[in-house]
Amino acid sequence: MKEIKKLLVIAGSDSMAGAGIQADLKTAAALGVHASTVLTAVTSQNTRGVHNIHMVPLEHISSQLKAIADDVGFDAVKLGMLGSKDVAKLVYDFLKGHKKPVIIDPVLFAQSGGKLSDANIFKRLFSIATLITPNTKEAEILTDTEIKTVTDMEKVAKLLAEESRAVLVKGGDTDINVDILCIEAETTSFPIRRIITKDTHGTGCSLATAIACFILNNFSLKDAVIEGRKFVRLALMGGYPLGSQFGTIDQLTILKKEAKKYEVLKELYSAYLSLRHKGLGYLLPEIQSNFVCLLPYGETAEDVAGFPGRIIRHFDDIYAPFYPDFGVSKHMASVLIAAHRYFPEIRSAMNIKFSEKILEAIKKLSFNVASFDRKREPKIIKEKEGSSLDWGVSDACENATTPLDAIFDRGDIGKEPVIRIFGKSPLEVSKKILKISKELKNVKF
Repeated sequence: MKEIKKLLVIAGSDSMAGAGIQADLKTAAALGVHASTVLTAVTSQNTRGVHNIHMVPLEHISSQLKAIADDVGFDAVKLGMLGSKDVAKLVYDFLKGHKKPVIIDPVLFAQSGGKLSDANIFKRLFSIATLITPNTKEAEILTDTEIKTVTDMEKVAKLLAEESRAVLVKGGDTDINVDILCIEAETTSFPIRRIITKDTHGTGCSLATAIACFILNNFSLKDAVIEGRKFVRLALMGGYPLGSQFGTIDQLTILKKEAKKYEVLKELYSAYLSLRHKGLGYLLPEIQSNFVCLLPYGETAEDVAGFPGRIIRHFDDIYAPFYPDFGVSKHMASVLIAAHRYFPEIRSAMNIKFSEKILEAIKKLSFNVASFDRKREPKIIKEKEGSSLDWGVSDACENATTPLDAIFDRGDIGKEPVIRIFGKSPLEVSKKILKISKELKNVKF
């Protein structure tokens, strides 16, 4: 039997189930950790506000803690909403003898604005914390310091780090666009890449819990923060609306993304087979080709499926020596990710040979076509390995108002001219290539 890591979560309940204990449970489960829970409060809240808070009696909180400690046990602790000074003292007295990682999310307010705890109740607990994770508003209150700049965030992080081992000040609720991690007076800045969404409920709770789970899975504190931020970014990408004001992140997005891998590989291989035995070898460039597809919620080359060893010409046909896999196509992955950034519906692409006749055929099909000129490529881009295609595709997409079907370039010294065909799915790309071939059927090369 597998021995599972156990996280003890001490926090309040969110009736919307987007934050609080409910978010902690979903996060831990998604990351393969068992979360035991000690409930401190039951909130009645929605996107319009916190309507009521019922504090769990101290004797029952104590009973919950004892029940877990006496039998189930725990390998780390995450603290969220505590609600009162008495609860904070009870939790401190319980934890001070345990030498386990303790992650504290000093929850002071609900997203809708309702007050959940006073700032001063956390102070004693900071002394036993492995990491505390306040947002900027909470950090300002905890230190009585105004935050307007990155320098202010660093100053506040260092102040709070004097009270605990480490602190992560989160800038997501500001326009500063960084998170600051401070460990033993040394700060690290993590840029925030914004996702335009109102569905952000549960980000703070989920981040602290995710960090605790990664620590349990033997990540260093800094790496646990990095992975936790990735987890929450994915959850934000999968978020959905709930009430009239905002929605929640989806902590299960990481699992949904993983579950889509087989489907993407199957879809890509099926589309490739639709191009086999059609005499399409003449459409492959000298550098050969690749056919790629991006996972839902994907952002990196590791999220792009393609064919190892590329798709090659075999007599008059095309041939893939290996089945598709993820992370095997550096150049076409860069092309697809750049196009997807401008048009999220684009998830697949294949490169084919460039010629004026092929370009003319594509235009006759009324495809939406754009191009970039490699001769205009900035020197700094040319000198940076792997950035040329990202620049080129971005340049082509910059002025497009609708998703592109094709992007071409006429090459440069040492660079073969190429046409890239795009689509919402591998099947759509393969259909476009078959249309091009049909348009070219009477053309001799």
